[in-house]
Amino acid sequence: MLRSSIFRTTMSTCAGLLMVWCTTPAFAHPFASEMIEGDPTDPPAGYVDLCQRDGLLCQQLAGVPPAGSPNAAPIDARDRMFLVKHINRYVNANVTQRVDSGARDQWNRSGTGRNAVGDCEDLAIEKRLRLIEAGFPAQDLYFAIGYQRRAGLHLVLVARTEQGDYVLDSRTPYINFWAKAPYVWIMRQSTGQSDVWRSTLPVSSPYSAPVRHMAATEIDAAALRS
Repeated sequence: MLRSSIFRTTMSTCAGLLMVWCTTPAFAHPFASEMIEGDPTDPPAGYVDLCQRDGLLCQQLAGVPPAGSPNAAPIDARDRMFLVKHINRYVNANVTQRVDSGARDQWNRSGTGRNAVGDCEDLAIEKRLRLIEAGFPAQDLYFAIGYQRRAGLHLVLVARTEQGDYVLDSRTPYINFWAKAPYVWIMRQSTGQSDVWRSTLPVSSPYSAPVRHMAATEIDAAALRS
């Protein structure tokens, strides 16, 4: 859940520009197979908090298995797409999606089943861990934050396959090629470096720095209302 209160103030200033961008979600390099990586930027506060609260979970997201646990056998590259589709659909169908209550947003693994509850970050974490546990290379998974005009900021998991980078979204059981997903991409984790986040906005834009700052600070609570 990326909260909206402060973010909307900045968005009202650059709404015109974002409306133009939103007509073409991948506003730059629309045919690139991999999502753009720009300059380093501040990671989301929720991600920093997660790694401070639960270093073990943070390491697992980077592909480091718990002590005593064997590494999963790698899957064939041709099987990646099937696994990505299956896990995205399964997790979405087996978690009750709910925005965090209170002023503080905590990123956690959602789990699955009757009592499983989570927001967009929690589902993205669950999907990432399940993919890694199934043998999907951790270095080919990363989180990304996008903006949608009517819903605000939203975090998703992105998986690299032979066909390119595909988005696992808590809003839909279907995966989307990153350049065709309905978002203006704001920032993402660097490939193979989960502690490094990079901007995906044009550096030349006067709105790039403030928008990245807001994305790093608060994920929109409206993300699960659409």
